[in-house]
Amino acid sequence: MDHLEKILGDVPFQLICHNYNSWAGKNGFPLRSRGSLQDKISRLGLSRIAVGQWIRSTDVRRLLDISKQTLIKWSDAGLLPVVRVGDTRNHWYYVKRRI
Repeated sequence: MDHLEKILGDVPFQLICHNYNSWAGKNGFPLRSRGSLQDKISRLGLSRIAVGQWIRSTDVRRLLDISKQTLIKWSDAGLLPVVRVGDTRNHWYYVKRRI
């Protein structure tokens, strides 16, 4: 659980399952489903909210008072490192806090 605690708060929750399972596979631990990781995090009393290196694009837009189009332009110009997380129907965008 040390690895799980280490990545919580720094990695968006949508990446937790992927990140944890990559680590577990390399280190001989069993893979876990998203639901089992959610349950474990709740049982440990840990937060799933990313407060580390990534912030949701909607929060960036609200903090900077910019439109979605402006955020996209900045991202396309390489001014903001943006990552898309999720599948084609359910996805989120995150912006790296430090450039």
